[in-house]
Amino acid sequence: MKRILLGIIAALLSLSVSAQYDKVVRPFNFGREDKIDEQDTMMAGAYRVENEEQLVVLIMQFAESKGQKEKMYAVKRQIAALMVDGKLHNYEEIRNFRHGRAAVAIREKTKNGSRLIWGFVDKQMKLVVPLKYTKVYDFNNANFRKHNVYDPMEDEDSKGWTTVIDKEYQMGMIDRDGNVKIPCMFTEDEHHKVKIKFIPTPWGEYAGVYRSQENKEGIIDRNGNYTLPPTYSHLVWYTDLQCFGTTGDNRIYFDHKGNRLSK
Repeated sequence: MKRILLGIIAALLSLSVSAQYDKVVRPFNFGREDKIDEQDTMMAGAYRVENEEQLVVLIMQFAESKGQKEKMYAVKRQIAALMVDGKLHNYEEIRNFRHGRAAVAIREKTKNGSRLIWGFVDKQMKLVVPLKYTKVYDFNNANFRKHNVYDPMEDEDSKGWTTVIDKEYQMGMIDRDGNVKIPCMFTEDEHHKVKIKFIPTPWGEYAGVYRSQENKEGIIDRNGNYTLPPTYSHLVWYTDLQCFGTTGDNRIYFDHKGNRLSK
């Protein structure tokens, strides 16, 4: 009976169901991404379909809702969201939509256990950024931020890029279509540089970054090129002084190229 029902699933969805997945996630609250309420701020993938029988329940809902377009499409979207390249996928984590993209993750086996690997889907449930990053931040959403809702996983980049960390734990930035804008060659550090943050300065937009190879921090432009090579143990942007500088008792102030400034 189970085999027959699974055949019905494949026929209804015109998708090949892979037997290798015995756990799938039923993700996504299809609400407006700028709607701020308790439901919207919760993880969208809050409930898991533990076995094929529960997946069949979704199909029965699909069958019963035939002729009721809204219900039919809702169930179809729920199931389509489980698919990557035509196969059911075990999305363990799914975040809410930000700027038309939702971060999704599967669990990948490693030598020492396992880890989450992240990518992004669009609102048609198409995987638009491949599952290949160990950490991603959400694309910014002005409608979300204007409600003063704090989301530590949301990037605030003015161009709509977001910070990602690859499988070698190197940090870079991508746009919402997955194009690499800043190559993954920087590292999270003890001074809370957990994402690349471009700052509007009198000279343009620049970001302070850290590289573990040199164990120093420098400054890059929007092309990912250094304007100041890794030079200082720690540098910050002083908003009141409108310049970069070091910290501590003997502070040094400088512009985006490292030219000393008197402040």
